[in-house]
Amino acid sequence: MIGPHVVLTADHNLYSFYTKPYADLQRMQYLPGMNGQVVPFGAVEVEKDLVSPNYIEKEREDCGILTLKEPIGELTDYFGLACLESEEIKIKRINTTGDRI
Repeated sequence: MIGPHVVLTADHNLYSFYTKPYADLQRMQYLPGMNGQVVPFGAVEVEKDLVSPNYIEKEREDCGILTLKEPIGELTDYFGLACLESEEIKIKRINTTGDRI
């Protein structure tokens, strides 16, 4: 969660680079905190999904966005995002994770 209504996910969860179908928004739900069969916060319907054009065209930038119909992030809490200037970044400690390319 990156906002009360916003989920950051991988594009490959929403779009297949090889077979091209988009996920079915009519049936899509977000299940925050799901652990096995336990769904502590219930299911939230997805209003919109956004897939990076670079992922659709070249299978690059595997970062998608879901906009939810309810602000479940107000209950679960969420991480925010920041867009910093170069000088601000130089004085911060930044940790990233992921595969090496």
